[in-house]
Amino acid sequence: MPTPIRTEAGRAAAGDPAPAAARVVARSAPAREPAARVVVRRAGAATVLGELRAASPWAPRPLPPAADGSARVALVQTAATLLSGDDCTLELEVGEGAALELVETGATVAHSVRGGAPARMRLRIALGAGARLTWLGRPLVLAAGCDLTRTTTIALAPAARLLLRETVVLGRSGERPGRLDATLRATRAATPLLHERLTTADPSLLRSPLVAGGAVTLDSIVLLGARGDSLPGASQLAAEGTVWRALHPRGVDPDGPAHTVTERWRCASVCR
Repeated sequence: MPTPIRTEAGRAAAGDPAPAAARVVARSAPAREPAARVVVRRAGAATVLGELRAASPWAPRPLPPAADGSARVALVQTAATLLSGDDCTLELEVGEGAALELVETGATVAHSVRGGAPARMRLRIALGAGARLTWLGRPLVLAAGCDLTRTTTIALAPAARLLLRETVVLGRSGERPGRLDATLRATRAATPLLHERLTTADPSLLRSPLVAGGAVTLDSIVLLGARGDSLPGASQLAAEGTVWRALHPRGVDPDGPAHTVTERWRCASVCR
């Protein structure tokens, strides 16, 4: 007859102490950092805020809604970041038929980890059927000595649309950039839309003509769920989506060229 398996609950009920290995694991497991969270839902002709949850380094703050009823939320930084060992998560959930514009109030600086543990940033975006999200993010500045792993996961339901801007600045004035390993994975109904990775770990590869060359600013605007106009620097994806990229030397304001693209693509991302 097979020997019955005794679970931890069964041992506790019988008064048996937990194995030493289990006790060690329970004590040493790190606590998961809380996630900042923004949830919006459709209510009639307008979008309403369902949840605004702050977690270092972000504090979502409500803004007056747009004229079309879209919700607007400011993403305010409440702490100096990104430092050694930081583990930051931001979750965005836009419900079916809802619309959200996320507004960042300032750039994010990845600081030197001074030989310590790397920092981590997780961005998780979920858009329901027919949902719309516009997030024209402010720059991520890679200070010398930084070590950052950033993962962006985007899940779109059918007819959902996203307009996202990501800008990376390779070092502050007069310094080389630290390490960034950034991945973006976007799917619609579990089908891949866009999977890409950027790493600055190899300076020779980063400075090759195929990646950044002599540029200091790497600018990217992604439209998913619809196709944007084929502007200079834009590439059409196999599925519904368009990506625009630009490289800028130091001293050039990237907002001018990006503004032209976002204004041309905004209607494709937000108009019903």
